[in-house]
Amino acid sequence: MTQSPAAASKFFFVLGGDHEDKVNEENKAEIAAARGRLTLLFALTTSETRGTALAAMAALSSILAYEAGVASFLALPSSNTTSGSASDTTASKANPTHRLIKLTKEALAAKDTDMLARALTAVCALVASGGSEARKCMSDADANDLLKSLIEDEMVKGLGMRAMVGDAVAALK
Repeated sequence: MTQSPAAASKFFFVLGGDHEDKVNEENKAEIAAARGRLTLLFALTTSETRGTALAAMAALSSILAYEAGVASFLALPSSNTTSGSASDTTASKANPTHRLIKLTKEALAAKDTDMLARALTAVCALVASGGSEARKCMSDADANDLLKSLIEDEMVKGLGMRAMVGDAVAALK
């Protein structure tokens, strides 16, 4: 469904630019619903049901092809994540970009080509469509080092994604 611009726009809640003055009481509920849909979709990328996780990541990739989709994604709230072992109670804030990079690394470590392809497509769409704010967030998440290493990765070569990853690296410079 998110291949359709009309369907993808149901996940946009940050309009930016000249549209900010159009936020009023009437469309606050619509904005809240869009935020909820995008939050849920992103949460489903970590579903224990493989098909659900793959479909959610593919849908996220489509949404990130739009500037409004990137702006909405970057505006998602940070989540509390625990670092280290289960006994470690140190919590850190992980913004959506950090979580997306983490999912990409996990797919790579698990040698999950299906999820890696979808995650890399999402990362590259974020870089391509997101402008300077997205590139800064990606740099803050150490995405550049990851992407540089992936250019020569055998799985990435096998997926035929070297050029796309290379373009993202070039854009992050």
